[in-house]
Amino acid sequence: MIQWRKDRNIPQIQLAEMLYVSPATISNTERGKRKLRPEEKQRLLYYMDSLERNA
Repeated sequence: MIQWRKDRNIPQIQLAEMLYVSPATISNTERGKRKLRPEEKQRLLYYMDSLERNA
């Protein structure tokens, strides 16, 4: 997730807004302190897929 986000220059705060979570959730997930809940993971995969198609 970190590399994907950085490759696209998406700040943590923007990704948090896309996933309807707090920026702390993104930070903690990237540091391995927290795992995304299933619905958060689904939204992330949706955005990753849709951004790949538009690239």
